[in-house]
Amino acid sequence: AISLTKHSFPLKAGAGGRFRQGGDMNRILSIVVATFVALAGLSVLFGTWYTIDQGVRGVILRNGALIGVAQPGLGFKLPLIDTIQKVSVQTHVETFDNMHTYSKDQQPALLKLSVNYRVPPEKVADLYTQYGSIEGALARSTATLRHGSDHRPWALGRPAT
Repeated sequence: AISLTKHSFPLKAGAGGRFRQGGDMNRILSIVVATFVALAGLSVLFGTWYTIDQGVRGVILRNGALIGVAQPGLGFKLPLIDTIQKVSVQTHVETFDNMHTYSKDQQPALLKLSVNYRVPPEKVADLYTQYGSIEGALARSTATLRHGSDHRPWALGRPAT
C-alpha cells in the first residue's frame, strides 16, 4: 500500500494506468472501430440519394467529369464518387447601378441597367461545361458592362480607331 499523508491507497493488479492482460484495450479498440464503421456506413447510406427541386437542374459529376443532367425529383448516386452541382433554370435579374455611357451625340449619361436572364433546361450541361456555374457565365458576359474593354471601344462609347 502507498501511504500519502492521511490516506492510503492499496495497489491492485493493473493499477498505475496499465490495462489488465489487454482485455480493456481490446474492448476500447473494438468500440472505436465499431464507431468508425457505423459513421462510415451512415455517411455512405445518406450519401446515396439527392433531391432536385422544381426550377433547378442537377449536373451529375463522376470524379469531376460531367456524366448527365438530373431532372427534378429524387435521384440516386454513388457516394464519394458522384457529386451533384445544382443550376437554377428560373429567371433572375442582375442590376447595374451608375453605368457610365454616352449617347449617340457623345453626351455622357449615367444609367441604371437591369438584365433578366435564365438558363434553358436543355442547355444546363453546356453552361456547366463552358462556365462552371451561372455566376461564372454572368461574370464573363457582364465584364464589359462593369469594367469596359479595350478591344471593344464601342462598349465605352468611344469611336473605334
